[in-house]
Parts: sequence; structure tokens; C-alpha cells
Amino acid sequence: MLLDAIRRPDAPPASLKKMDAYAVRYPTNVIDIARALCDVVALHFKAGTEGSRTDLPPTLHFSAMEAMSKYDMSMVLARVWDGVHSELAPDADQIATTEFLDPEYEVDPSAATSRPRHCKLDLSVIKDLGISTECVGFETWWKEYLSEVSIGVTSLREG
Repeated sequence: MLLDAIRRPDAPPASLKKMDAYAVRYPTNVIDIARALCDVVALHFKAGTEGSRTDLPPTLHFSAMEAMSKYDMSMVLARVWDGVHSELAPDADQIATTEFLDPEYEVDPSAATSRPRHCKLDLSVIKDLGISTECVGFETWWKEYLSEVSIGVTSLREG
């Protein structure tokens, strides 16, 4: 959805696209979530110790610690996408832009979903268990992903 919102249109749109700049999120890479889940399972079953199990708290939270609004994420994605695109096609036009976004700094009372301003999770329990809460940064993961996808598309076009 965010990539669609920042893709440079062929012609300027009739109106700006509203983008939430109010609610703070903590975007987390699925690979980091998978690693944390594997660590929790290994802890629970004490990997390598037959029949031994560690009791775990009923609720464990995990997320990245990098706070961003959807508008912030869009700004990063546009910069990264254009950077990746210009590396592959230096003479090509810009592929992404945020100039047609309208950041909303207030709560939209007509929004379909009511969200808290900050939805930060408490990671203290999972940290106390010795599970790493280190996560790849949002910009890093998207640069890697968009580079991979762009190289694949370029290869298909050339092949």
C-alpha cells in the first residue's frame, strides 16, 4: 500500500492522498519475528535436552524499537526506492515521490479503525528471558528488498 502511495504518477493526481502522520508504529521485519519465535521455542524446549521444558509467561511481546508514522515510512521508502532505481538506471526519471501525500497530524474521527497514538509494546519480559530484541532497521530492510526486486525485474526485462 505504501509503495503504491509513493509511486510517481504519470500525471499529477486531482487531489492529494491523505497519509497518517499521527499514529506511531514500530514496523518489524518478519525475519526478525521468525528469529525471535525460534528463540522462544528453543528456550521452551531447551534445545538438546530431552523431555525438559521451560515454562514461559502467557504473553510475550516482540517488535522493533524504531518508531515511525506511516508518513515517516513513506518518506524513507521514497528515498530508498529512488536510490535503488537510480543505481540500476542512472538516467531514468524518479520512480517515487511524496509530493502528492497530504500528511495528517491529527486523529481522523471518521477512520475505520481507531488506533492509539503510540502502540509500543513492552519488551521487558522477552528481554528478561534472554531473547534478543535486535532488529534490522526499516531503511536497511527495504533497501535490501527493493534492490532484490528491482534487480529481478531488470533481469526479466533483459532476458
